[in-house]
Amino acid sequence: MKKTVLVTTNWDLRTSEELYIQRETEMKTKHWRSIIQKGGKVHRFLRNRESAWEIINILLECADLQDPLLLQKQLVDHQIPFSKTEAGKHSLSVAEKKKDERRMMDRLGCMIQ
Repeated sequence: MKKTVLVTTNWDLRTSEELYIQRETEMKTKHWRSIIQKGGKVHRFLRNRESAWEIINILLECADLQDPLLLQKQLVDHQIPFSKTEAGKHSLSVAEKKKDERRMMDRLGCMIQ
């Protein structure tokens, strides 16, 4: 998880900063704790150019540009077609789930009418 950066947003809105800090603390302690313990980082995006570049720089520091992604290895080194890579399988799975959801919504629509 050392390459993971969780970015919080909405820091420039009119809600009190105290409330945002409370929510961020809750996310860190309840929802993101295991990610942070494994080396993940949390950063605030302040909706400005400087903040965006800070996040990009953090991501670049985390990146190991010498170690290719699994997808790159599968496509280039092993000549595996995209649909058979781990990323491709996941994409197809998500697409199938969306089709199933649409079919179910269509059926429900027919039942209601």
